[in-house]
Amino acid sequence: ERQQHAEDHARALELMESKVQTQMERLAAFQQQIREQRQQVVGYLRKLGQFQERQKRRQLAAMEHELKEMKQRDLKLGGE
Repeated sequence: ERQQHAEDHARALELMESKVQTQMERLAAFQQQIREQRQQVVGYLRKLGQFQERQKRRQLAAMEHELKEMKQRDLKLGGE
């Protein structure tokens, strides 16, 4: 009976160790996914910042162009 009891405990311990190993592997996989997703988010944020800068420059250029046209119209109207 003691032998059986010891064998049962040994099997239970092996099962627990196997579960722990599986959980550790899953945890490592999740950590890797998190690292990859973090890098992806950093890339997206960098691209967003670049896009916003380009957009700002375009808007500024459009406003400058519009201002020039307004000044030219004012000069023409003033000269008439």
